Amino acid sequence: LESIRRGAYDYIGKPFNMDTVNYCINRGIEKRRMEIELREYQQNLEDKVKQQNNQFSNQFLAAMQSLVYALEASDSYTAGHSRRVSEVSLAIGSKMNLDAEQMGALRWGSLLHDIGKIGVSTSIINKPDKLTKEEYVHVMSHTIIGASIMQPVVRNDTITGIIEHHHDPYTGGGLNQRVQGEEIPLLARIVAVADAYDAMVTIRPYRTALKRKQALNEIRNQIGRQFDPLVANIFLEISETELNPVKKKVLIVDDESSIRLLTKSVLSSDYTVVEAVNGIEALAAVAKHKPSLILMDILMPGMDGLQTLYKLKSDPKTMDIPVIMLTSIGQDLNRKLCEDLGASHYISKPFSPQEMLKIVGKTIVK
Repeated sequence: LESIRRGAYDYIGKPFNMDTVNYCINRGIEKRRMEIELREYQQNLEDKVKQQNNQFSNQFLAAMQSLVYALEASDSYTAGHSRRVSEVSLAIGSKMNLDAEQMGALRWGSLLHDIGKIGVSTSIINKPDKLTKEEYVHVMSHTIIGASIMQPVVRNDTITGIIEHHHDPYTGGGLNQRVQGEEIPLLARIVAVADAYDAMVTIRPYRTALKRKQALNEIRNQIGRQFDPLVANIFLEISETELNPVKKKVLIVDDESSIRLLTKSVLSSDYTVVEAVNGIEALAAVAKHKPSLILMDILMPGMDGLQTLYKLKSDPKTMDIPVIMLTSIGQDLNRKLCEDLGASHYISKPFSPQEMLKIVGKTIVK
């Protein structure tokens, strides 16, 4: 009994019977086999659940990203803000040699740092005059609102920490601020610098944009007060070219403004997006911008998508530009016509952002 309590599977007294020994051995092997199978099943089940949870979280994050882009695109003052903040944040993170997991969280957290502004009145956000105390409190509540939106689904404290704390001053004293200094999550301290920089160098309702040099001086003056000294000094070492890398151009051709807006919101994080409303504008845009990829609708007034595709593929100067037909017409005949005319892919509306990004990434001219 003491042996079994200490971990022995069984106990055979001497002298022993070989039938008893064989029985115990076979029973022990079978028990061991079942234990291994059970452990493998539990491991596979845990991995599958984790994979499904990650997939669901990524889909939710992508949906929230598209929502943020769509909201920003409707306002000339904030259009592209989250994308630019993400680019600057990732440039800082790269300089700090963050690992892949941290960079992934930094990407999502920076893209979604202002998601809470869904719950903030646009009239206050775009107010051209100084905010009242009550209005300021209302605007700053977007950090708490955003974290509350994301936490139940994403369940990632690193991402929600960025959203909740990206306005916390380094020395404390912010509205409802509970942490300060290095207690503020590192990735939130990174986004704080990136967010402030982009806000300063872009036009806002209440002021004109600052020059890059002026914005850098403002950040330099706030080192150790508003901003983490380590993060701010690393940012100041990054050149303008590193902050604004040249992106490949994608031309979107569609007469529906809502489709252009949605497509732009999906692609503008990774590409420079040019728009056209019909085939005639598309040909002019191709000559002017020389895009690396074209996404084009079929049914458009004037010159439709099929006519435009034929002209593009008949011209030696443009025939090598890949074209993806993006249309609600899903008949096999139209798909065959597009293929025969030289289209690289055919995406039916409605489409998922993940599907479009995947196809664009595979198709675009390198």
